[in-house]
Amino acid sequence: MVILVKRGSQVNKVDDMSYVLESLRNNTCVVEFTKKNGEFRKMRCTTDANKIPGYDIPEEGIALTSETHSAVKCYDVEAQGWRSFIIENVLKFSLVEVVNDF
Repeated sequence: MVILVKRGSQVNKVDDMSYVLESLRNNTCVVEFTKKNGEFRKMRCTTDANKIPGYDIPEEGIALTSETHSAVKCYDVEAQGWRSFIIENVLKFSLVEVVNDF
């Protein structure tokens, strides 16, 4: 699934923060965004503790997903480290792996 939202003349923007956070909690996602320095970045990420190596899971009591001033913290499964992106800078957000509730 890909979120494509039109804002004025801009296309491919993500508007629903709760959807992004829930998707990251339950899936591996691909986020394409513009970094603060203007560079483009494509990141495969999650906040699902089952997909994060034990040594990289935050200490008990620390939230896996945090949003601060619209910044989303997530685990980059390819770079194997914690990263963040600003929701307003997301160009495209898609699910790589979908968990079905049965």
